[in-house]
Amino acid sequence: MSEMEIDEALSNSGVFEDISPDNDGSILKTITKQGEGEDHPFTGCKVYVHYVGRLVNGEKFDSSKDRGDVFSFNVGTNSVIKGWDVGVVTMKKNETCELKISPQHAYGEAGFPPKIPENSTLIFEIELLSWEDEDVTKDKGVHKHVIKEGLDISKPKLDSLVKIHIRGMYNGTLFNEEDVEFLIGEGYAHDVVEGVEKAICKMRKHERALVYVKSQYAYKDKGCEKYNIPPNADEIEYDICLFTFERPKEIYEMDYEEKLIRAQTLKDRAVKCIKANEYEKAIEFYERILKFVQINSEDSDYVLGLPFKIASHSNQALCYIKLHDYHNAKLQCNEVISLDGKSVKGYYRLGEAFIGLTEYKQAIQAFESVIGIESENKAAKNQVQHCKQLLKKQTEKEKKMYGNMLFSS
Repeated sequence: MSEMEIDEALSNSGVFEDISPDNDGSILKTITKQGEGEDHPFTGCKVYVHYVGRLVNGEKFDSSKDRGDVFSFNVGTNSVIKGWDVGVVTMKKNETCELKISPQHAYGEAGFPPKIPENSTLIFEIELLSWEDEDVTKDKGVHKHVIKEGLDISKPKLDSLVKIHIRGMYNGTLFNEEDVEFLIGEGYAHDVVEGVEKAICKMRKHERALVYVKSQYAYKDKGCEKYNIPPNADEIEYDICLFTFERPKEIYEMDYEEKLIRAQTLKDRAVKCIKANEYEKAIEFYERILKFVQINSEDSDYVLGLPFKIASHSNQALCYIKLHDYHNAKLQCNEVISLDGKSVKGYYRLGEAFIGLTEYKQAIQAFESVIGIESENKAAKNQVQHCKQLLKKQTEKEKKMYGNMLFSS
């Protein structure tokens, strides 16, 4: 049977539905087995399917069933041909359908030799077995279930001003419902937890979704007295509708002066986070600043961005020290010192990082470097004496431990 004859038979049967984006017949679907329920997969979720792929002449070129392997992919991430992304989101659980996909939504003019000739229309039989909500954080700490698909393809990001309706539930009890407008990264000032912010950055305008947030992205081990949420509360549920958001300029759309202005804005926001003890969020802002001031050291504008680089690394070190992540604090201090060999903050915070790592000799050297720059720095002098006491105790403890080992042997 020729492709023209197949097209004619399909059009006469009346069972194929045109699901192509432009309604031009380039993706046709017919259901061969009805599915269950009313839910459909959505962009971002992970689907599990069985499939058989054929050319229009009936020749089979691939089959998950023959291999005995269930095939999975994330919808809308360009991991499969366009026709699949379009077709699978129209299916219900346990539905089986047939998709007829024209070359522009398959492998195009080039095909996929040797199995798929150039400019091939493909026929896929697909069985939708199941799907999982979108894993927003890639560690199952936040997952998102779309109730209503949004518009366009753009999404908010760290610099976006968003307006949402949010409804929070815990253990079946409503604890908060409101419209709220805020800048992504400053949700903490509006009782919006980190997990919700991360989910919003995966949403489109007018999208509505259920978002499930575990404790590490919500109220952690502190809980929230205001909303009567206990420490380490997992699976907090939020019903979120993203009304609008403002799309800031991309880095590549800015000249260097605009980048410096944005860097200052981000720096101001990071300082707010530090004052609110939101150290992880502050680190995100400082990392963002570094992208805006990234420039070759030989460029004439390099000196304009240098203070932002130094401040970003130095304040990240401070944040990591507050989080007791002394290894990353040390790395950030080394970046500061490489940019400014006479940075008092750089050496002082390096000393604090070494104390946290119980590397007291190196801590003494770092604080002595501070004194070498500022001879009357009392804080550094006190730290040197403190470290010497800690080193003495450490040495005595090691001597005692090794002495016991020798005695035992």
